[in-house]
Amino acid sequence: MNSEVTPEATPVEVTGIIEKVKNYLDTNGTSLLYTLFIFLVGLIIIKLLSKLIDKAFIKSKITPSLRTFVVRATKIILFLVLIVVIAGRLGLSTSSFVAVISAAGLAISLSLQDGMSNIINGIFLIVSKPFKLDSVVNIDGIDGVVEEIGTIYTKLKTIDKQVLIPNSDVASAKIIDLSAYDYRRTDIRFLIGYEEDIEKVRDIVLTVSKETGLVVEDPVPTVAVIGFGELGIQMSGRFWVKVEDYWPFVNEIYELIRNSLNENGILMPYSSLGIENKTFLKNSMGLDNIVDIK
Repeated sequence: MNSEVTPEATPVEVTGIIEKVKNYLDTNGTSLLYTLFIFLVGLIIIKLLSKLIDKAFIKSKITPSLRTFVVRATKIILFLVLIVVIAGRLGLSTSSFVAVISAAGLAISLSLQDGMSNIINGIFLIVSKPFKLDSVVNIDGIDGVVEEIGTIYTKLKTIDKQVLIPNSDVASAKIIDLSAYDYRRTDIRFLIGYEEDIEKVRDIVLTVSKETGLVVEDPVPTVAVIGFGELGIQMSGRFWVKVEDYWPFVNEIYELIRNSLNENGILMPYSSLGIENKTFLKNSMGLDNIVDIK
């Protein structure tokens, strides 16, 4: 059986290769060293920037998943920029690198359009800071405590459940940071019969509201007639409480009003008790910051 024998390089060929390498280094050695220096410095800069971004996000208390994603994405983007710079230094065509990177980026963004939108809006929420973690907020009519600003969703803890809202929806929603205010007002609407004593009802409702220990004295709580319906007289109690006491007060006041009116022989027509979908806010400086949540 005949076996093929690979011809070995002759001393002349080896010498020629060495000469070509030597000539190339003599001509471009300084440029190569400078390019290597740029590459090493670039790696150091990428590492330092990544650490700075990571520390900044740790201070902002965002979720670890979103922080990791942003840091890794930043590393990849900076490294690709560095590769393009090095390729240009070596005399390679950078247009092909840019074209490949652009095509890959376009393909990824189209396939993950909704996900990328949520991620970008999540970063926007962190940078613009319309609210912080543990803030009490109202997002498009949903009240809750911000538990997490995640990669895809913002997590709210409401009074009875946990709500996940896509970051893209949060970014375009009407947002009210209730934690930015000291007090919050709620309007409790109810009906009484036409034969009932309005002053007596007013005294009863004001008394039970004060018994909760949550209503502040300034602004003064009020109970007033706001209209006349087919079933009876429409009344509304307006009470200011601290923001953190809002839901405990709302949960308690309905039962107290009904029980107290019943104990005093005051009849409430059917379809009577409800809460107006309006919330008013004020800070310790006065009533200038009033917001109507619809």
